[in-house]
Amino acid sequence: MANYIAPEYEEIEKSLTSFSIEHNLDSVTLSSMIRGSIEVLEPEIPTASVAIIDADNLASGISVKLKNIKVNIKFALNSIFSFKSVCDAEGKWLTLAILKTIVFLLEEMKVKLGSKEATVLFCIYRLQSATPEQINAYAKKVKESTEDTDIKIDDVNEALRTLEKIGTIKLENGKYSLCETILIRKS
Repeated sequence: MANYIAPEYEEIEKSLTSFSIEHNLDSVTLSSMIRGSIEVLEPEIPTASVAIIDADNLASGISVKLKNIKVNIKFALNSIFSFKSVCDAEGKWLTLAILKTIVFLLEEMKVKLGSKEATVLFCIYRLQSATPEQINAYAKKVKESTEDTDIKIDDVNEALRTLEKIGTIKLENGKYSLCETILIRKS
């Protein structure tokens, strides 16, 4: 029976391939260090997530999905320092590999929202629960204050599909409502 490897490990190792080759790092050592210092918690969907949009500029936004991953930096650094001395080049590159892994994980948590998604999300936030038609009508009012007033029901439906796919909103009884905390920034 083949051993199961969580896809997160494979994604991290794939993202570090060129770095590992460039600095002549042992792939087995790097893989062992990553798998020993990062724990992927099974498979419940994370409940902690937040979307951030700018009320004065609905051109974009961001949704942050906190993954069920724990990083044991102490284990990683102890492993590196037990392999070689701190001054050893491989030890430095392994330390940087762990830092690159943490940056990779942080970047993977972000889902960038386009103008349509940010506008629709802002409308749902304001309306609390609404049908696509109600969202479209409110979006037209919101867009009147900007130069872009042309938002169509197809745009709203496309944005709703995207937001539902990433778990930001949900459809219940024909109305969309929020699934995550929304932070509205004001300039």
